[in-house]
Amino acid sequence: MNRSLLLALASCAILVSNSFADDLDNQLVKLSKNNVIDGAKSFENPAEFDTAGRKVRWRTVFQTGVPCPAYESWRTKSSNRSAGQQLHLQFKKAVKLGTILAFATDSVVTTFKIRGKNIVQTEPAGIVIARTVGPVTAIDFDSVSLQGKILQNWAGRKTVQPEKLFSYQFALSGIYAIKEQRINIAPTAMAKVSGISLRRRRERAERPRNRATSLNDLSTYNYWRSNLVKPGEKAQAELSFPQAVTVREIGIYIGNYLFNEMPAKVDVTAVDSAGKSFKVGSINSFSRNIHTGKHFYLLRNPYPGRKIKKLQFNCQPLKNVVVIHEIVVLAAPEDNPGLIKKTAINFNKKITIPGDGHRYASAILLNQSGKIITHLYSSDSRNGTITLLWNGTDSSGKVVPAGNYRLNGITVGKLSALYESTPYSPVKTPWVTPSRRGGWLSDHHPAITIERLGNRLWIGAISAESGDTIMQLTMHGKKVWGVRWLNLAGAKFIRAHHNKIYTAAVGGWIGKKIRITVIDPRSKNYRTLFTLIPSKDDIVIPPHLSASQQNRYVEKSLTGFAVGDNRIALPFAATNRVELYNFHGKKLGCIAIKDPHGMRFDKQQHLYIISADKVIKLDLNN
Repeated sequence: MNRSLLLALASCAILVSNSFADDLDNQLVKLSKNNVIDGAKSFENPAEFDTAGRKVRWRTVFQTGVPCPAYESWRTKSSNRSAGQQLHLQFKKAVKLGTILAFATDSVVTTFKIRGKNIVQTEPAGIVIARTVGPVTAIDFDSVSLQGKILQNWAGRKTVQPEKLFSYQFALSGIYAIKEQRINIAPTAMAKVSGISLRRRRERAERPRNRATSLNDLSTYNYWRSNLVKPGEKAQAELSFPQAVTVREIGIYIGNYLFNEMPAKVDVTAVDSAGKSFKVGSINSFSRNIHTGKHFYLLRNPYPGRKIKKLQFNCQPLKNVVVIHEIVVLAAPEDNPGLIKKTAINFNKKITIPGDGHRYASAILLNQSGKIITHLYSSDSRNGTITLLWNGTDSSGKVVPAGNYRLNGITVGKLSALYESTPYSPVKTPWVTPSRRGGWLSDHHPAITIERLGNRLWIGAISAESGDTIMQLTMHGKKVWGVRWLNLAGAKFIRAHHNKIYTAAVGGWIGKKIRITVIDPRSKNYRTLFTLIPSKDDIVIPPHLSASQQNRYVEKSLTGFAVGDNRIALPFAATNRVELYNFHGKKLGCIAIKDPHGMRFDKQQHLYIISADKVIKLDLNN
């Protein structure tokens, strides 16, 4: 059903208005290292992790620099409910925290709040900064609104009802605590940038998210992607405050989306109330390493007594573009009395149209010459009407001039989606289920290894983002169990020994490490036996390779795996060596073997090795 409306935008008030590196001292890192955070009594609702898995996520969101993918988050289990999810952080004793800063993951639009005894309440947002007024024993992060993700990997030709079409998951990518009492005054400022660039492949999806106002809108989902800059040039951003303000710290947050386009360096300059400029400092410790890279960088102002009217950010790109998700400007609660938030435009148009039995609407807003200004979308209809909201800006976030605008759109009734199955998933339920009997193997790698133990088959893949890296099947191919990661590792090789399953993993999320894991086939419990970084004697990595190419090179270097009664053998074909370790990772020795590959121990503990075009039998007892 086509709709056409004429909108009049009345004239409205438009309100325009030496410290180095990373000074962030996250108190949660110290509490975690000192075992003050209670991993067992902390939880997710809906529940997602055990204590060990929870601590791995904390290392990432606290950013302690341990090898874990930077985009990993602390999160709840996916659910059909859109609100009421919770992450609970429990301390073993009362702790003193000045201010808590929490950042939602940027994969979906999220608002949440922070609760707890002696924690000052703030408005729900995607970025929440809350002060404490006394000792804290626990922190609750409660979702208020979550954007749903469309469920994928459904099987068969099946129509999915709208109420089952979306899944919701509350996730945090950063949690920090600093000693000082702070509030964020960045939202009171007007944002201005040197330009914006869109990637053509995703231009339509980026337009609503990529704008100047994204720099201080308390949302991790939105971001600023600068104009393309020439060699030697810099991209600029500016925050102008409605009055001269006191600034204590300045923070820059880089989300997961476009993480590799963070700046190489940011020089921060301030302009005081007299119009004089002075340098606040530089952030030059940005790290885009996918395993140890950080999201949040804090710069302390060395001149807190000097009032500031503008903050200017000169961003040096690594290549030709800069991405920043949010700028945080911190001040003490008593620093700036009377400072109130200013909005870009005092205009908010609510457009209500009759539903006529339909539930959703999508529309474009055009100016008098027929140019598309922006796109508007409705939520579900209520009481037979459909509502669209417009804040008076175009798709890039710029305020449009007063005038007449036309709205063209379409309304639709009930939404549903039809999913086709994939031949890669032969099971009846190709999506992952809580029992892990649904779903199949990795989305990144094909099956690479197979082993039999009793009446069960075990199949593995190197790594995965979705699906499993190792799964257990019946002899007829029915999936019994699987898991996505074994402590971030996959399963390049699987071996059965004494009613246990052993895996050797290399590459993927663990990078240049080799990890040996043992699995109890009955309980499905698993633990890491040992992790090692191959020496130069084992692998000689060409120096010209990039980080990701080095990971793949190491991934190919491990050419076999064998498990005996009291030793584990790892062959490296590139260096013609077989390394021997005990079950604690202590090196027992090495054997020179030409081009070693597949290998096995027999019951007498002889080691059989494929060496080039030969099979070699070794008696390691002699």
